[in-house]
Amino acid sequence: MADDKTVRALTRGLAVLEVLNHERACALKHLHATTGIAKPTLLRLLRTLAAAGYVRRGMVDGLYRPTVNMRRLGGDMDADARLAEVAAPILDDLRGVLGWPSDLAVYHRLAMEIVESSRFRKPFDLPFGIMPARERGPLSYRVPMLLSGLGRAYLAFCPTAERREILAALAISAEPNDRLARDPKRVEAILDTTRGQRHGRRDPAYMNELNAIAVPIRGDGNVLGCINLLWPSAAHRLADMIDAHLPRLWSAADEIAKAAAEHGIARPQSTKRQAVAISP
Repeated sequence: MADDKTVRALTRGLAVLEVLNHERACALKHLHATTGIAKPTLLRLLRTLAAAGYVRRGMVDGLYRPTVNMRRLGGDMDADARLAEVAAPILDDLRGVLGWPSDLAVYHRLAMEIVESSRFRKPFDLPFGIMPARERGPLSYRVPMLLSGLGRAYLAFCPTAERREILAALAISAEPNDRLARDPKRVEAILDTTRGQRHGRRDPAYMNELNAIAVPIRGDGNVLGCINLLWPSAAHRLADMIDAHLPRLWSAADEIAKAAAEHGIARPQSTKRQAVAISP
């Protein structure tokens, strides 16, 4: 091939990868505006890149993201994004088996932050809270540590030193949802119960239109994150859902932990803790 000739499709594909690696998550509209590539061509490129394992589409928001394989091309991803990638197909399979959706959440600055979810996969469309998820953004939605099943599961099963650090910061937080941390005996009783039951339950007053149970994803002595199982409170009794589905939820968490280990995913010390008091 002459020096002045190029493969246009390859050039366009690399342009898409460059934008995704920089932006981390992009809608088709943004890719079109940034690259100038026609949307039908972009869709073909994205399908090709997804088939090759370099791009994935988020289950909740439909945004395109680079995959772990991008590291081979010199890209980089943080641990939470990589955990979301390996967990996504497992959460999707879990939804198909159990019939109800799940969230994947990681600890970040005194809250559990949703990084992937199967809530908005058909036929489910469960809300994230009082504020509509699509206005706030379903990913990065934050739930309280001491009122949510996700937060209680994380605190119950994370290392003792980390738990103490988080609880100390929650106790001086100005956030109303963190006030329970000022009652250490009650908190310890809740976490002891959580460990004994092998799952986290949300406070009955917290988002009572939905119910949930949550379990940790454990790896290398730490908790990488937590997953839950959600359903409308009026649809099933909590005890029935625990009896029917808790073992499968633990199995999914262990499957995610195994996939994370295979991909070398860990919670970096610099980002894992971040237990500082935050004013509203």
